[in-house]
Amino acid sequence: MWCSFPAPSGPGESFEIPDRGRSVMYLTGKERGWIMLYEKLPQPTRERRTYTDEDVAAFAARFADYPVNAQLHVRDVFARRLTWGMSDLGEGVAGRWSGAGGRIVLVGDACHKFTPNAGLGLNNAIQDVVVLSNGLWRALREAENSDGPSGNRLDGETLSEVFRRYHAARQEPLQKDYGRSALVTRLQAWATPLHYVLSRFVFSFAFVAKLVTRFAVSPLLSRGLVLDYVPSSDLPAGKVPWEHRMPSSSSQ
Repeated sequence: MWCSFPAPSGPGESFEIPDRGRSVMYLTGKERGWIMLYEKLPQPTRERRTYTDEDVAAFAARFADYPVNAQLHVRDVFARRLTWGMSDLGEGVAGRWSGAGGRIVLVGDACHKFTPNAGLGLNNAIQDVVVLSNGLWRALREAENSDGPSGNRLDGETLSEVFRRYHAARQEPLQKDYGRSALVTRLQAWATPLHYVLSRFVFSFAFVAKLVTRFAVSPLLSRGLVLDYVPSSDLPAGKVPWEHRMPSSSSQ
């Protein structure tokens, strides 16, 4: 379950409240804050369910006493909600991402579903679009420079090959992030005794979080792909350099 509300504190706050079979996330932006309430289902299911506003209120009531920061609890921010909703969360990666003779291709949640605790679903959806767009751009350039009748149009066979390469290129990084996302979700919900120990007595220390950020998260982000055909000034350099540079106008 999630809801937004007028931001009760400055932007950039982020807190996670783990519990056995449950967890809470609290985030703030410039004008709004958000909470996400998670509860493990009794067993995995493929059934699609919808929830009413009454269901949302009843679910939030079970979390009413959970803190979201040092001053506020779930009941405090839920009472000021602006938008809200609830759904079951899915995990999985589709085996096929394209079809119909090169006329249909999938990106993001349409072909891979992550639990949102680590935010890796959105990040991977963006990388899907980058890889696919770069592949289409290269294919169009080849078509424009060819002597064939297609000109700047791509036939179904060419599109199918672009989609095949896109799917192949995304598999390794996607599967790694899928595993990371599942791990974060289970750490926050104390899914097993080992997850509990790691969450409660290892990752809760600030110096461990800094080590994970420096040596795991930062290198992962540094490998982010860029659009090959959109010239731009490069991003500021930090402690971990970007592996892929933004293209300059002279390279187009």
